[in-house]
Amino acid sequence: MIDSIWRIFTIGLLLGAPSVIATGPMLILIISETLRHGIRAGAKVACTPLLTDVPLVLSSRFIFTQILNMNILLGAISLFGSVFLLYLGIKNIRAANADITDFTAHSLRLTYILKN
Repeated sequence: MIDSIWRIFTIGLLLGAPSVIATGPMLILIISETLRHGIRAGAKVACTPLLTDVPLVLSSRFIFTQILNMNILLGAISLFGSVFLLYLGIKNIRAANADITDFTAHSLRLTYILKN
């Protein structure tokens, strides 16, 4: 039991470490708050996800353990997801075949000159 917990912890650490290093909106917010209001305010902003993510993780764990044995519900969710992915794929194929009109400033100016 303890061995599997440490294995899971290590996998989570290895998968989560690159996202901590990567730049993004949260890192920019932490840096800006630290520069504006000091290191204490930056630390508060950096610790906020620890407080906000815990209820989300616990509630989703509770929900997923409850629906784990509901095969009909899981099948319906899977079916709905596959239909939605099919819809997105068809929409993407149609968008790839669409004609793209040139709306640059030069073409608009030329169109205006030709019409007048």
